[in-house]
Amino acid sequence: MKNNFYLLTIVANCLIICSSKFKLRFLFAVFALFFFSGNSFAIPLLPSKTLTTSSAFIPSSFASVTNPFTMSMAFPGRILPGDYDNDGDVDILYQSTNTQGTGFGYVRNNGAGSFTDIPNATSAGTPFAGISFAGQLLNNGGWFVFDYDNDGDVDIIDRENTGTGNTLGVWRNNSGTFASVTNPFTMSMAFPGRILPGDYDNDGDVDILYQSTNTQGTGFGYVRNNGAGSFTDIPNATSAGTPFAGISFAGQLLNNGGWFVFDYDNDGDVDIIDRENTGTGNTLGVWRNNSGTFASVTNPFTMSMAFPGRILPGDYDNDGDVDILYQSTNTQGTGFGYVRNNGAGSFTDIPNATSAGTPFAGISFAGQLLNNGGWFVFDYDNDGDVDIIDRENTGTGNTLGVWQQSGTPPILSSTVPADNATNVSPTSNFTLTFDRSVTKGTGNLLVVQTSTNSTIETIPVTDARVTGSGTSWVVNPNATLGGGTAYAIQIQKGVFKDVDSRVFQGIINNTTYNITTALPPTITGLTATPNPICSGVTATFTATIGSITGSYAYTLTNGSSTTTGNTSSTAFSQAITTSGSGSQSFTLTVNNVNGITRATTNVTVNARPTASISPSTATLTCASPSVNLTASGGTAYQWSTGATTSVISANTAGTYSVTVTNAATGCFSTTSVTVNQDSSVPTVSISPSSATLTCTNPTVSLSAIGSGTLLWSTGATTTAISVNTTGTYSVTLTAVNGCTARASATVISNTTPSPLNLTVSNPLTCSAASTTLTATAGFTSYSFSAGASQQGGSAGNTAILSNPGLYSVTARNAAGCTSTASLNVSYQNCSPTVANAIPPQSATVGQSFSYTIAANTFTDPETPVNLVLSVSGLPAGLSFVSPSTITGTPSSTVGSPVSVTVVATDPGGLSVFTTFQLTIYPPCLSMVTVKAGNWNDISVWSCGRLPLISDVVTVNHAVTLPTSYQGVAQRVIYGPSGRLLFNSFSNLKLNTN
Repeated sequence: MKNNFYLLTIVANCLIICSSKFKLRFLFAVFALFFFSGNSFAIPLLPSKTLTTSSAFIPSSFASVTNPFTMSMAFPGRILPGDYDNDGDVDILYQSTNTQGTGFGYVRNNGAGSFTDIPNATSAGTPFAGISFAGQLLNNGGWFVFDYDNDGDVDIIDRENTGTGNTLGVWRNNSGTFASVTNPFTMSMAFPGRILPGDYDNDGDVDILYQSTNTQGTGFGYVRNNGAGSFTDIPNATSAGTPFAGISFAGQLLNNGGWFVFDYDNDGDVDIIDRENTGTGNTLGVWRNNSGTFASVTNPFTMSMAFPGRILPGDYDNDGDVDILYQSTNTQGTGFGYVRNNGAGSFTDIPNATSAGTPFAGISFAGQLLNNGGWFVFDYDNDGDVDIIDRENTGTGNTLGVWQQSGTPPILSSTVPADNATNVSPTSNFTLTFDRSVTKGTGNLLVVQTSTNSTIETIPVTDARVTGSGTSWVVNPNATLGGGTAYAIQIQKGVFKDVDSRVFQGIINNTTYNITTALPPTITGLTATPNPICSGVTATFTATIGSITGSYAYTLTNGSSTTTGNTSSTAFSQAITTSGSGSQSFTLTVNNVNGITRATTNVTVNARPTASISPSTATLTCASPSVNLTASGGTAYQWSTGATTSVISANTAGTYSVTVTNAATGCFSTTSVTVNQDSSVPTVSISPSSATLTCTNPTVSLSAIGSGTLLWSTGATTTAISVNTTGTYSVTLTAVNGCTARASATVISNTTPSPLNLTVSNPLTCSAASTTLTATAGFTSYSFSAGASQQGGSAGNTAILSNPGLYSVTARNAAGCTSTASLNVSYQNCSPTVANAIPPQSATVGQSFSYTIAANTFTDPETPVNLVLSVSGLPAGLSFVSPSTITGTPSSTVGSPVSVTVVATDPGGLSVFTTFQLTIYPPCLSMVTVKAGNWNDISVWSCGRLPLISDVVTVNHAVTLPTSYQGVAQRVIYGPSGRLLFNSFSNLKLNTN
């Protein structure tokens, strides 16, 4: 990477610009050199920075440092700074004597503030080795350093013609080597150095404002730079169409005072500040450039000065705009002031330049005089900010020195692609890495083609094509760069700034950041084989692909047929099946990261003949066993059978093909026809294939199934016939191909009823309330008589009944014939049963007894219950009275207790019996308690038994009736201590109850 230096010079009170290239609206932000009264004034514009990492930074301020310029000179200010070796930093051409043509030396900048003095500027290895300085005097006249031919390096334009043998000329810089060339500046001028270069039309190259006379307000002309070293002289600078058409130069004299060209309002184009006030009617002013058109505006510089031109512009606070150091007096060491640029054309005047907070707070101006000698402003130490080099030594106590600006601006530390990178993809982005975090400022980034010094693309930093944050930023150009081409990336000053508003100084030359794009792929020898070719035949395209690294994408097409893919082979080979006819242009496009290349080759495609066979389809049948096939469309024919005639006869099924050839082109086409064989026997069947005449269906319909003409054995030709007699029936079918088929069906008869029986599962009884009737199985339907509930619907052969009687069933078999059967179902009587036992009974001799047998003692399943009782085994004195009472008076205790049998007989003669015990007690005259106890304890009673219902009992003690116990007595008499004690559910039944 290299820095560049831009210089503006005043010689004999004239302003001279020395710049390397680029749009000068950005070039006058920082001034480099200032001479008055036969000395010179110069401006270094937008110095760029070597891509190295910077040290820690401090706020911008100036400090006096050791002077690195040690060359011995009669006039220390006789120097001309510029990047002469085109390495990106500022060198110095100087003259150490005051004699024409002698003492020219060259100081090479080694970087970082180190210099090498070469006393003989024309020594081998210097940029001026091929230059003759004969007759030249550096301070007498005007020397200008700028890129007049717009090729990216600074040239020297000699406009100084004082002395003997001193001539005008141009020394052109060819990438660090100077040569004398034809002078392109042909305007006639009384003082050739009375010129003021600047990019006035804002088109990116240096134009010239000049005054051809020595008379105020006259002779102002304009030289427009057409590019590449060509200029157009317009003698009247205010002519229509020039930047100065609206300007009045009345009273102005270009060499008397100071004219300054810089972007004072920071809007991106250079303005002219007139600080020259000598002569009659000459006034101070500002001519503001509005994108290539100048207008006079209010002067923003209001500081009071004895000599208004005693100013030194430069970006002293390193914020990206031009400030001014000035001296308001003509006395050494006094009146030094500082004008801070606030941006947008606003300034703050600080009359004491060394006041706290200014960049010069640490500087002593003792003994200094700004106009007597030479003050230079450029980045001598290559740290990214401008320094002041004092080469003025007139006056008392005035010394030479260097005031170095500290507090470096942001520095570009690395890039991707790197500087001088080769084989860069034309679609590559550019990554900028700074030594500190920066943000977007104002201005543009440019992509410049160095061979023509033309701007390919201008990218405003505020555009979406610039992305990133912190230290890393990516520039994504829209333009696709050309392959194998050298480009420079330029960055205007102020495009990026750090947190302290110190701006990146920019890259405005073609040497600091260069890249060379990779060559796009090459295609040689694209051919197609065969050529000519018949349509539909595959052509193989071959070519040799060059200038590739890695894989590439390809597309081969004629607009209708296309093949694409990726490969890395240099030997390209792809096949495409042709179509259509005529001369066809096939284009091969090869595309990789380095660009796109296309090559074209023509292919003659001949149409194939249109082959056809008539008929297009054919079928061999029983009726037509052969067919004629006729080919057409060509001059010669070749059948698949070997025949070469246009017509063949086919009698077997298969595919027949023919190749038809056009003898004129040799192209052929093939077509084929399929001959089908349709001599197969058709199929026919009769539905149903057999049938049975039944009682239900005494007739049946027979249907023929098949496609063709039908003939039944009955003579019918219909699809279906109806028959009602048994026998074999046949049908013959004739298909469309004439082939026949026959089918037959047999019809039989089934009209005999089937045997039918009816059975019952069990008789009806008291324990079987229902029974099931079952008919013979195998019939299709059954119908039972009333009272029987058929099971399973009409197909069910069972029925359930619950009443006796005569039942019948009618059944239908598969033939529809019916059978009937019947059955008498009876009821079988059941015996009565004992439902409840008769409890034991007791009676007393001589006392009447009566007991009625309970009606629920017996039960009979049949209803209504109509049982007859009989009793046996009664003791003497007792008898049974029908229907259910035993009564009488026992007369004896003999056999007591006795077992009495009770028999129950139903109407059907069935009977059941039960027995019970009857105890006869002897008479007891007095039934009294003999002790306390339970009622059911016989030891409690005087009679040695329990009381009967006929006993009158006397209770003289406490007698308990146990739980759920029932005692009986005729009545109860209570003694003084007698009482009855009842428990749960116990009671006493008295005869009186």
